[in-house]
Amino acid sequence: ETLGHNLRGSATFSGGTSVAVSFSVAEPNSSYYVALGPDINNTFWVSSKTTSGFTINSASAATGAVDWVLIR
Repeated sequence: ETLGHNLRGSATFSGGTSVAVSFSVAEPNSSYYVALGPDINNTFWVSSKTTSGFTINSASAATGAVDWVLIR
């Protein structure tokens, strides 16, 4: 198992379809899971996972926040 850095946060959509999330501390690898908790009625998914962050995508233009937590 690989220990995570207990990373979590919130990403704000301002009418777009993607938001890049950057970690304050790099993860040891990109084999992590991201759970999303949106306050917007839309479909969201994660892409472009790296050791320094990931991208949250939405099916259509969104305005509002999406909470996220990294899980190992």
